[in-house]
Amino acid sequence: MPPENREGGRFSTADLAVVIPSHSQVASLETCLKSLRESGGNPARIIVVDDGSVDAAVSRCAGAFGGVCVLRNEQPIGFARAANLGMKCADSPVIQLLNDDARVTEGWADKALVAFRDPRVGAVAPLVMVDGGSSGELDSAGDRFTLAGIVGKRGHGRPSRGTESRTGRWVLGASASSAFYRRAALEQVGFLDESFGAYFEDVDLSLRLNRAGWRVWHEPSSLVYHRVS
Repeated sequence: MPPENREGGRFSTADLAVVIPSHSQVASLETCLKSLRESGGNPARIIVVDDGSVDAAVSRCAGAFGGVCVLRNEQPIGFARAANLGMKCADSPVIQLLNDDARVTEGWADKALVAFRDPRVGAVAPLVMVDGGSSGELDSAGDRFTLAGIVGKRGHGRPSRGTESRTGRWVLGASASSAFYRRAALEQVGFLDESFGAYFEDVDLSLRLNRAGWRVWHEPSSLVYHRVS
């Protein structure tokens, strides 16, 4: 689908589904879900994919939060497959893929959703800070691709006062720890490639989005904290 035929649109949190794959980090998941409730963002759907947790601990944790949809795999199937399961069950026009060891902040969703007014935008990378970092350390400000052919996180390990945390811009990709995706873009390129398992699946998705003519925007005003476990 050529860019000129794509539609932008003004999305709100009523158009957003948050998908959280989780295998065993129950305490982190509880913190993540609390942050979603306390942020005031009110996404239309929160979907937790219990990827084979022992004694369904993840399902019980998620079930304690009213309105959370729980999908359970009896056996672990891996991050990429679990993430796809949740995203394909989400019928919202925008989907955020969120790690269970991440937590959101007030207004994080509204600030990211504005970028989707541009019909070229297939994904949005929020500003991701290391949770528990002693000096305001960045985890990522979107992904970058160097002339040496290396893909990495923009600003990783740098202090938050750097330019990455102040300026929105086009980037190569968005980390699956917290990326927002336009559902139409995911459907066009085929969601995550499950053969990757748990690493670089987000880089591969970003490359496929770019090849299909979509763009990825880094929005620094959308703030997420990540324990990087």
